[in-house]
Amino acid sequence: MNRQTQLKILLDSNVLIAAYPKTWGGVELTTQDANELLSLANEHGHTTYHHPASMEIDFGENITDAEYREWRKTVTRNHPELPAPPSTRPEIEKRFGGNPKDRADNWILSAVKGEAVHILVTEDKGILTKARELELGERVVNIEDAIATLKAPLPNPTGLELVPEMTVAYILDETDPIFDSLREDYRPHFDSWLSKCKREHRDCWVVWDKGGALIAVTIVKEEDPPDFGSGGKTLKVCLFKVSDDHPSMSYGELLLGSVFDYCYKNEYESAYVTAFPKYARVAEFFEQFGFLRNESRATKLGEWVFEKRLIPPSSGGAGVPDGLDYHIQYGPRYYSLEAQRFIVPIKPEFQKILLPEVGAQLGFNLPQMLTRSGNALRKAYLTQRRIRNIKPGAILYFYRSHSERGLVAVGVVESVEAHSDPTMIEAYVGGRTVYSREQIEEMTSNGEREVLTILFRQSRILRSEKLTDAKLREASVWKRPFQTMTMIQTRGAEWLKRHVDLAQ
Repeated sequence: MNRQTQLKILLDSNVLIAAYPKTWGGVELTTQDANELLSLANEHGHTTYHHPASMEIDFGENITDAEYREWRKTVTRNHPELPAPPSTRPEIEKRFGGNPKDRADNWILSAVKGEAVHILVTEDKGILTKARELELGERVVNIEDAIATLKAPLPNPTGLELVPEMTVAYILDETDPIFDSLREDYRPHFDSWLSKCKREHRDCWVVWDKGGALIAVTIVKEEDPPDFGSGGKTLKVCLFKVSDDHPSMSYGELLLGSVFDYCYKNEYESAYVTAFPKYARVAEFFEQFGFLRNESRATKLGEWVFEKRLIPPSSGGAGVPDGLDYHIQYGPRYYSLEAQRFIVPIKPEFQKILLPEVGAQLGFNLPQMLTRSGNALRKAYLTQRRIRNIKPGAILYFYRSHSERGLVAVGVVESVEAHSDPTMIEAYVGGRTVYSREQIEEMTSNGEREVLTILFRQSRILRSEKLTDAKLREASVWKRPFQTMTMIQTRGAEWLKRHVDLAQ
């Protein structure tokens, strides 16, 4: 997000409660983060609002203590009320119900959907889930991700600190601050456990900052027999940690992408990870990538267990999801074959930063073109092409044009929006974009032209020498390369299904 962009930010009541804790009840767990968010918003000229529904319901009907109710309303007025907020949108009320419990949720989501604000910040997991169902992209985020968005610099390539390095556990410095909270959580056994990981030469991935400190680290091991998992050859993600100084889960995506690649390369059938219940954001992160909580089991320490099936069932049936849900549950490699298919032309200069792994297989100098958003699993693609019928779960085949031409990657659509306002586009894509503010303004002709913004998940990188322009012509996928994003018709779709989708 360009720091010069001025955003209208709606704060949910739980964020306001965290920012202004009741003095007689102690601080909220998220108080420090909430205060950092408000400080950043003020520093960069963003406006933070509260919704009148918060006053009426959350700080009115739901608070029986009159003194506390008035105090809460007083501190909330530090942030202006959203003027004339949109009424509850009928499609939202129809989808989520109109009972008293849902009223405030429906109101504030309608303010986002109605474009009264750029982003909504909330710690309510139910609202975050509803926002995903409404395909609101990165416009509804928790405090941690909002901080990362406001801190994010322009998406210029940076360098080696964004490359997950596969190594062995014995290179880790146990005194690095990244381990402090883990040491506290697993007292008194953490140090002896880490020493065991080192002696066993367990595989791990690390992301360093330029000073040599850890931004993120994960350690894995094969379990035979596994304590948890969905069965078959199983990988345990023993440790997964992003530094408190770099809170964005984009860094987690860097690590998780490497773990997935490792799983596929070594033919693991399942994986699992554990997390204490207090780390709700970590749990949510893994759930977004198909790690399902085992509701019936927990570790001896009381950790929740999240299991991931890495190979989909051989055939469909009851309980097997479709569309985007299928990809989330079994991806990133696998996706539903009964989905729309689109060719997405991408110029080499954009491919290098949006899909940097393609550069590695083409022999380019990879480290110099990496960005955090380009190397993550969830990304954004912008086009001036006006296509209105793209559905979540649709398959995107990225075609590198101009040089080394061919299909280079597959992605799966999360959601789609069209906007002419550059600020609204930036809010929708959040930290996923590799486009600069200037590029977005140019695409929109400074707000005069609508741009289609597609949030997608990267599935896998293809070997373009096997999927060249000549091969695609021969297969009648096209008569000549498409210049713009285009939906593939039946004959070409069947060829892509056989030679790309099923050629795992």
